[in-house]
Amino acid sequence: MPIENIVVTEAAWEMRKIARETLKNNWGKVWLCCFIFLLMTATLPIAIVEIINGIYPIEIEGMTRAEIIAISPVRGIYSIFMSGALSLGLSYTMLRYMRTRIATPDLIFKGFENYLKAFGLFFLMSLFIILWSLLLIIPGIIASYRYSQAFYILADDPSKSPMQCINESKEMMRNNKGTLFVLELSFIGWLILGFVAGSGLSYLLVPELSFMPEWLSDTLENVIFSAVVAVVNVYMTTAVTFFYERVSGHLVKTAEGQKVFDHNTRSWRAMNSQDLNEKFYQPNNTRTPNVDEANGGIKHKELTEYKVQESEIQDGKYEAQRDEVKNDSERKYLKEAESENISQYEDKRGHEVGDFEADSDNDEEHKTKYGDFEV
Repeated sequence: MPIENIVVTEAAWEMRKIARETLKNNWGKVWLCCFIFLLMTATLPIAIVEIINGIYPIEIEGMTRAEIIAISPVRGIYSIFMSGALSLGLSYTMLRYMRTRIATPDLIFKGFENYLKAFGLFFLMSLFIILWSLLLIIPGIIASYRYSQAFYILADDPSKSPMQCINESKEMMRNNKGTLFVLELSFIGWLILGFVAGSGLSYLLVPELSFMPEWLSDTLENVIFSAVVAVVNVYMTTAVTFFYERVSGHLVKTAEGQKVFDHNTRSWRAMNSQDLNEKFYQPNNTRTPNVDEANGGIKHKELTEYKVQESEIQDGKYEAQRDEVKNDSERKYLKEAESENISQYEDKRGHEVGDFEADSDNDEEHKTKYGDFEV
């Protein structure tokens, strides 16, 4: 089945703004996830090479110690066998956070539950990018953007094969490669600042002590550097994850006249032109993957539960905070509104909520009339 090509029209500054609002009050827990990812993908392999080089010193004439570590086959082997699973884990973590505001460090390792596909996807992507790079560097860069959404696709639906993820990414990125390139390029200042700050702090905080092994001091410097760079990585990865949600069709702009739940009045209302200026978004239930979490994917149910603060609604996030709804009747119809026609929901709500309030003292009658409802 061909994938619909959706062209992302948001400017880079808009996606960065949405990323900041998405991270509001949650920078710490998402930073921890990205920090662990950087430790596993960058710091740990260098530390392994440093330890091995400390036990079995290797000297190559005309090359510095840093250059020897950079070309170490141990580091290359580690990257080949670990990068795929860790990249899949990061994609899963960011999608889960974007959709549910849940981010825990253990999710970074969730990619190992689907290790073979993650390894296959990383291997094929790397192979194709290298082959395109043989033509010239520019085709290689274009290829990297063409395949950039493949790990998100696999995180969304682990039943897909690596080649299917690559092909779907190619289709998604048609007419969108420039948008993602500009988005990532817009972080260049933050990346430079993070590099300078990380290098400076690692130099200042790790003293050169005679009794400290060189590999240990270098590892501590790399840990501090990764901790600082992770702050920028959180910001950038969140913006890129929002880009995936848009290009995949999982988030759509809400059109004027459609219904949104207003938590100020605790009722549904039609969107107006002012809302459109603020860019509301809502999940597109027709495009969300129906994947069982037991198989490694994000449940379809989670995709519709964008839990955000009221202050975030101005930047286009979906309001569906069921835990804040005050009574069973409101929750029943909030659930019904997601699966049925909104006009039918309002007609039923107008007639039946009054009936529920009149009978609310009788628990057994309430259960008979409405049934048990879980959020």
